[in-house]
Amino acid sequence: MLPHPVLSAPVLSTPVLVVPVLAIPVLVAPELAMPKLPAPELNRPMLLVPELNRPMLPVPVLRAPKPIW
Repeated sequence: MLPHPVLSAPVLSTPVLVVPVLAIPVLVAPELAMPKLPAPELNRPMLLVPELNRPMLPVPVLRAPKPIW
C-alpha cells in the first residue's frame, strides 16, 4: 500500500527523506558533543541530565540497551 504512492510520487519522497536525514546529524551532533565522557549518554540524547531524568532512565534504556554496545 505504501510503495504505490511512494513510487507514483518519488519527488515527494525525496524531500521527506532528506529532511529527517539532515535533522538526525544536526540533533545528534550537539548531543554527542555535550556528553563526551559518558558513552551510554550518546545513545540516549534525552538523558543529558541523568540526575533529573532518574525515573525516565528505563524508557531510554529499552530503546538503546547497553548490552548491544
